[in-house]
Amino acid sequence: TGHLDIDLSPLDLPNASIWGGLVNPSSIRIIDGGILGTQDKRTVAGYAHGKKNFLDDVFSVGLGVRYSHDWATDRLKVNEARNVTLGVATGQTDPYPCAAPGFDHTGSDTWGAVSGDLKAELRPMDDHMIYVSIARGYKPGVVGHRAVLTCDSIGVVLPDGSTSDGTVVVPNAKPEQNWAWEIGFKNMFFENRLQANFTGFHYRYENLQVTGRQDNSSVTQNAPLARVSGVEVEMLWMPVDEVQLGLLYGYLHARFSEYSGIDFELVGTVDPIT
Repeated sequence: TGHLDIDLSPLDLPNASIWGGLVNPSSIRIIDGGILGTQDKRTVAGYAHGKKNFLDDVFSVGLGVRYSHDWATDRLKVNEARNVTLGVATGQTDPYPCAAPGFDHTGSDTWGAVSGDLKAELRPMDDHMIYVSIARGYKPGVVGHRAVLTCDSIGVVLPDGSTSDGTVVVPNAKPEQNWAWEIGFKNMFFENRLQANFTGFHYRYENLQVTGRQDNSSVTQNAPLARVSGVEVEMLWMPVDEVQLGLLYGYLHARFSEYSGIDFELVGTVDPIT
């Protein structure tokens, strides 16, 4: 893992300018009896952030931009030594022995996106601040893998006329992105003995990643559109130096605008043998 920040604020540039980048590789290897699973991920990103003050620091504007590029590979291999017939005959509940022996599947994908934020702050007085922000977020996609189903799915005739070998390919999940709008007020009263903060926000998610279960395997799919709205109120009061009282209230309303749940048929669900 590598990370680099370059602070350019000493130069004649906008206040608190920061430029940098990061490299973040990761690898996971799982061995469970006759099942070998590996996941490899790589992230390379570059970012820049600057803030400029105006009107003797009464008003300020900050802008941040980041570009991320991600690679991911997922592999599932079933050891040839696994005996499918034995797994079915003994009625084992562990689905792994029921996967077709010798199966080896590798899926990969790559994604990239620009994200960032724009924030404006107004300080009419030292003890009061109003801010408005808008941000664009990004989360890389998920590589589909070869999901291992139950013993009952072996031998089932699929819609295309082929016979199920006890595994299905899970399609890749798309990257998740969102827009976030926020407005807030931060205030101090009575010689800083009372703090009162108010925040309102709205998030709009595109291709929200939702994880469900397909027999004994996780399945990640996308909800095309989801929204979250809410408000938060935070108050702190110090009537005397030795006592501090706090009040926190939050209201959250979250909903799927275009989504009806995990589509198991999309990932290859088959009816069990009866």
